[in-house]
Amino acid sequence: EGIDVTLVAGVRSGDEPHAIREPDGLRIVAAHGKVLVPRIGFASFFSLAVARAIFRTVARVDVAHVSIAREAVAIWACIACILLRTPFVAQPHGMLTARSGTRQRVLDVIVKPLFRRAAVVIALTEVEAARLKSWCGRDTPPIRCIGNPSLDTSAVLRAPKQGEAVFIAR
Repeated sequence: EGIDVTLVAGVRSGDEPHAIREPDGLRIVAAHGKVLVPRIGFASFFSLAVARAIFRTVARVDVAHVSIAREAVAIWACIACILLRTPFVAQPHGMLTARSGTRQRVLDVIVKPLFRRAAVVIALTEVEAARLKSWCGRDTPPIRCIGNPSLDTSAVLRAPKQGEAVFIAR
């Protein structure tokens, strides 16, 4: 017995997922978006359709898994979870500690407080966990160094709404 999963994905026009057969328990929500600031690139990929898809999905699930990075989609996903009081698991895949330039430090003013609101963080290695603790500083959320596991949802769930989770990634 598992939980149903919704995958929310932003897609570029002409790059929609065609002929994907959704297996039992998986729902795919694709929303069109575009790179808003070409100089920044994919980090600025977003649209109102993407924002709506994330918000509507987060509103009806029990827990969200956010591939967190200094990107518009991930930032909005965390904000939606906080506004809707939906607990979220953050998994940075090394993206928050790989660079520390001026642009990253400016974005960290927004990203760190959101990261600190995660119910739990998944690190892929002990090195990544240590770097995340150093990067986050005070109020680092619990970090589990377990790779890409089947998550024990009892650690983050309160009373389930629908027995469903959402995975949000770029």
